[in-house]
Amino acid sequence: MVSKAMAMDQALPAHPRKEKSPRVSAAADNTDGMTRPLDLLDDVIHQKVRLGIMSCLLATSEAEFAFLKSALMVSDGNLSTHLSVLEDAGYVASSKAQTVKRTGKSRYSLTSSGRLAFAAYVAALESLVRPE
Repeated sequence: MVSKAMAMDQALPAHPRKEKSPRVSAAADNTDGMTRPLDLLDDVIHQKVRLGIMSCLLATSEAEFAFLKSALMVSDGNLSTHLSVLEDAGYVASSKAQTVKRTGKSRYSLTSSGRLAFAAYVAALESLVRPE
């Protein structure tokens, strides 16, 4: 006899982490074909914790999880969730560094596409602040 838990496990589809592409706001109400500067803001970066992560990594080139947690004053779970979003988008890469105590410390850095996305994000912000 198959247990109820086993039957439920078989019925549920596997949900692998989907690769997320960079998201830029769509201008649904924009019918003239012009792109508004506001629509150029990358939704992946725009969230404040992710913006903080990207800024810290741009300034430091590489940072440990504990440094990011302290600098941004967020919880482990919150930081981990936002780092996962950035990793899924291809903006951040992670590695484990072995220490003397044999415990791995997670280190994070921007990828080249992360640097390009951040530069585009800053350019979009500048176009909002300094319209031509």
